[in-house]
Amino acid sequence: MRKLYLDKNGDCEPPAGVALVESEVDFLRAFPGEGDILVRGPSLCWWAGNVWLGRGWPVLPLLSPVDELSDCALGAEPGQVAQLYEENVRLLSQLTRPFRLRNVLEAIYPVPLWRGHPSLRHAAEWLVWLDQTDPPPTVLPLLRTQAMLWRATCKGPELVLYDAYDASKARELLAGWLGYGDGAPGADLPAFPLDVPRRHLDTATRNWRSRIVRTQGAYVEDLLRRMTPRRVRERAAEIAFDFYRSNRGALSQEVVRLLADFLTPERTGELRKWLPPPQPGNPPTDVAHVRQWFTGEYLPFRQWCLLSEDTEGLAKAEEVGKAFALWFLGFYPTAISGGDPAVAFARSNTLRGGGREEVTLLVIADGLSVIDAETLVREIASLDSRLTVCRNDIVFAAVPTVTGVCKPALVHGCTPRDAANLPAGDAAGARVLTENQDPGEALRAAVAGDFFIWTHGEPDRTYHSHGDTVTLLEKVRGAVQTIAQRVVTAASAVPSHLRLRIVVTTDHGRLLGKSERAIPVPSGMHSHQRVAMGAQPDSTGNAGHVVREREGYLLLDGRRFGFSDTDDCAVAYSDRAFRANDGKSGVEHFPHGGLAPEEVLISWCEILRDQEPPHIECKATGSAREGRAGQVTVQCVNTGLVDVTIEVIEFQFRDKPTIHVVANTPLAGMSQCAVCGTLDSWPTPSDLRAASCVARIRLPVGDKDTVPVELDLRSEGFYSRDNILGDLT
Repeated sequence: MRKLYLDKNGDCEPPAGVALVESEVDFLRAFPGEGDILVRGPSLCWWAGNVWLGRGWPVLPLLSPVDELSDCALGAEPGQVAQLYEENVRLLSQLTRPFRLRNVLEAIYPVPLWRGHPSLRHAAEWLVWLDQTDPPPTVLPLLRTQAMLWRATCKGPELVLYDAYDASKARELLAGWLGYGDGAPGADLPAFPLDVPRRHLDTATRNWRSRIVRTQGAYVEDLLRRMTPRRVRERAAEIAFDFYRSNRGALSQEVVRLLADFLTPERTGELRKWLPPPQPGNPPTDVAHVRQWFTGEYLPFRQWCLLSEDTEGLAKAEEVGKAFALWFLGFYPTAISGGDPAVAFARSNTLRGGGREEVTLLVIADGLSVIDAETLVREIASLDSRLTVCRNDIVFAAVPTVTGVCKPALVHGCTPRDAANLPAGDAAGARVLTENQDPGEALRAAVAGDFFIWTHGEPDRTYHSHGDTVTLLEKVRGAVQTIAQRVVTAASAVPSHLRLRIVVTTDHGRLLGKSERAIPVPSGMHSHQRVAMGAQPDSTGNAGHVVREREGYLLLDGRRFGFSDTDDCAVAYSDRAFRANDGKSGVEHFPHGGLAPEEVLISWCEILRDQEPPHIECKATGSAREGRAGQVTVQCVNTGLVDVTIEVIEFQFRDKPTIHVVANTPLAGMSQCAVCGTLDSWPTPSDLRAASCVARIRLPVGDKDTVPVELDLRSEGFYSRDNILGDLT
């Protein structure tokens, strides 16, 4: 039977083999034929339709693509949707009809954004996309509709971000979120979860300069305390540094403390040259407070002395250093006899205890100052977002502070005296790797409980090279960055299903400054910068040490201080160093071997892989008649970098038994998956109003976690019916 197709708006594609008619004359000519006909225009459709129905033949109205688009574009102005269709007809004509909003958006802008679920990260991606794409006005009704749908399902702080559906609003929200907007900053928003686009950093730079100048630096203090991304705050700190270079009178100790977290050590040192920190007092008597005193008082002052070379400051630092050395000589023998974990080698020993369900990589960077360690750990964390610093502590090195004494003690986890009797290159309960080895092969074969020790000769080797203070610090920074890159590469070799702990420490610190080689080497001893070792006939008494002020050194008993059964050592009791063994004098830059606070107190940083919980978002959808079997789909989106496995989905409807949908579906980082299952008895509308759902997940390290699932289930009650008659008007 012949069919008549009605194209009222004149914008439908004719079905294959159908004759197109656009006038009454053409219709009358085609009417006696045998094929199907399509007529266009409202008047012709009305007239031809009545004629056709008079013969009892079927009339099939075609749905206009523009009308379909209008259903996807709420609030569109007249003619706006028609223009949208005309601009994108080639893309839209390939879609299955009727049009669906997501399909339309994917055709016009083929990006993954449309399949994402509302979250803080998704909202950030949405704003960045709007800013970069700057969609034309014809598309905005579609984007407004999509943003409204996302906003309707939001429950977190990101809800306000979906108010944007054009580039202008997106830029306004981004500016507030990143801390450079004219309005109130996004104080209620968590930290921006993406890498900050370069153009926004450049815009922020221009805005911040004038604000920092107008407020005499006060603006940057507020900015650095906000939850803005680290990269943003680092840029703000750089601008503030430029301001304070020309306005040193506005600088305060609080500002220096704030900026120090976001500037390089060299620039922090420059700040401290402009504003000397308060002089430190003598060290406290208990260990915990000594660590606080070191990082809060002594170290900032010593850094200032390093760059300023202020004569009075250096004298004060030397005086305080002497007081610390005397305190340490009373503390250390008791600490090592009791296995105090405040001592580095004792803490190293606790790491290799049995029963650990993780892989441990102990990285020993030779001669790493506390300042260098801060740089190293910051570099490691910035190179791999899966690595999180979980502990940043200060511990005591073994004495005397030279590699041959301290490093074996760390490797073996015992006193230097005991370590000297153990075979080199091996350690009980650990596998020792050297810097000349690629650790990848060993780490790829790691199993839970393995303990690796990776030793490096840097940056000590660089510190012992020739150069002035500034040159050496630049070379050391490069060496530290190389170590960071190698550590991150090594960490990536450990199988991802294993928990990984990276410990970064050093064998000894070093004096922050230069020493004149002026102390004569005691008879029978050999010198190494600020220490001389060898047997001494003089008794050190019950205390195990003697102060030889006139000679300029402290004599330490090897047995009492746990470094030798036969030798003693003399350590410098000032900032000076011992003469060379051939009697030569000169200057040593950043020497070690003595008991200055920065030589004895060293960093102990622990870094965990995948410490932060995974970021999984789940949503269950489905519709069925109550009491009957129905299909449910759980869309799972992993916005983090940790691979997980969705083990089971658990539904709870009122007081009924829990329903389990077994999944065992892997979900990689930055990806999504769908878990499909059947509910044998679909819940009633009343059940759904008191329903809950969770997903049980397994992490790569074997741990389990629970993630809430958003429910979007529809139940068709007994009296629900589809409108089978449709729209007959």
